[in-house]
Amino acid sequence: MRFAVFLLLVTSLLLSGCGLFSNPDKRIYNLFEQKPNELEQQYFNLAGALASEKPCYLISQNSYTVSPGVAPINTSGNVVSLYRSRCFHNVARLSLRPELCNYIQTASTWIYSGTDLDAERCIQDVNAQQRVSGNLTETPELVKKADLSDTELNEAMLALGIFPNINVLEDYKAERANQYYRCANRFVIYSELFFNKIDAFQNFAGEEDLEAMKSVKWKEHPFISQPGFTTNCFLAEGASHWIDRGVSAHSQSAPSSGIQFPAQR
Repeated sequence: MRFAVFLLLVTSLLLSGCGLFSNPDKRIYNLFEQKPNELEQQYFNLAGALASEKPCYLISQNSYTVSPGVAPINTSGNVVSLYRSRCFHNVARLSLRPELCNYIQTASTWIYSGTDLDAERCIQDVNAQQRVSGNLTETPELVKKADLSDTELNEAMLALGIFPNINVLEDYKAERANQYYRCANRFVIYSELFFNKIDAFQNFAGEEDLEAMKSVKWKEHPFISQPGFTTNCFLAEGASHWIDRGVSAHSQSAPSSGIQFPAQR
């Protein structure tokens, strides 16, 4: 009898730390992990590169990850994370916009808990970041899905101020076609033209999410006009003479590393 009571107490203690006994925003009942697909991962990377929440809205509300190598009935509360919430968390941190933490939802499965990965944790990370990120990321599949014409790609490079006019752009392309397309396809994601193309990307969420996404406004990334942000790409490999013709040269003063994004909504 005493052993049975002891066993019951031990079992209760163990179960109190598992996902079943946690209090998340979202309870996940399926037995197998629903990992984000390849496109959702690219949406996450794109949102981080742009420091914009727009691509986060395309991620399913059900995609989640479990921290690898964690034993069941773990009490840490940071094992399960909804991939969509991670996306908003990352953008909030990189753009110094704590209001995006309101989109964070916690999740738990039968045996794993993620209740500590909440809005409060997000706000703490935003406060600790102290600067906007200037990180680049490769998103070739998304650029391909945008199906940009040569005219649109040229238009985007001119709008970003990487080339001073279409004549210089065409001359550069005639001399360095491979370099132009490689670099243009890398930096086009920072253009308003590409930003608008996101509206037509495959949606893994729902119609309400799609409408919310469309309300997000484009803002120029504060690092795009900093000297050197694009220079290393377009002026690499012996093409430095093009700077004399205005390639990647911006007349406006570069923002400081501590500049904050304006509100995007």
